[in-house]
Amino acid sequence: MAGIEIIPPILEFQNVQKGIPISLVVKLKNHEARTKTVRLREPKTSFFSLSQPFYPSKIASGLDLQFEVIFHSDKIDPAKNFYQDKIVLQTEAGEFTLVLKASTPRSNVQIVGDLNFDILPTDSKATKHFQLVNYGSEPSFFKLDWDRNLPIEVKPAGGVLMGHGASNSTVDVTVEVQVREPAALGVDISVMFAPAPLDVLRNFISRRRRTLNAIRASTNGAPLNGGNVTERRSSAVSEGFFEGEGGGGGLGGG
Repeated sequence: MAGIEIIPPILEFQNVQKGIPISLVVKLKNHEARTKTVRLREPKTSFFSLSQPFYPSKIASGLDLQFEVIFHSDKIDPAKNFYQDKIVLQTEAGEFTLVLKASTPRSNVQIVGDLNFDILPTDSKATKHFQLVNYGSEPSFFKLDWDRNLPIEVKPAGGVLMGHGASNSTVDVTVEVQVREPAALGVDISVMFAPAPLDVLRNFISRRRRTLNAIRASTNGAPLNGGNVTERRSSAVSEGFFEGEGGGGGLGGG
């Protein structure tokens, strides 16, 4: 907005939790040589509001004006992770939209590494590793699934990744393959994630599935390229996510 600096330019409430009050301050600073009059249109949704009424206000040159925005955490919907609204600020020179955002704690699990075994001799055994890392603040269940009829062992097959910064927010997954006869071996390992809020560990609002085209091994002298990672999202409630899905058995089974 011409002549008026808005700090911050986007107002973000991160990791909001139900019932815990939270508010942030917005500062308007006048960098022009003359006084500016500011008007404001308040948020439309019930999730955001001002701490007190805002009336047309004059800001002298070099001075600033502050107001407080509240996110009403008591209105959080357990099925919703993200909230957005806006405040419109107006002066004689035009208007500016201040975007308001709020997000609840979320998990953010990434697959790090690959499992390209390249060329292996017959009657041999090889081991490689990849990591599951939770960069989000919310814990997450994970489960790995693969064809149990193939000569492959994966450990661990499931568990819980705590939020980023915790000692157990990363898990090292070991994959062992046995080559019994000359052949090219290719298999998918499905890595499935589900939010694991500490208060409702068995109630899942959404699920993410990433498929790691994981194992590429060959004994015929023609190495195969490594796989890639794809992701699929769904919004179905999934209770008992680790019970009886695929061939993985229960939580932490292997």
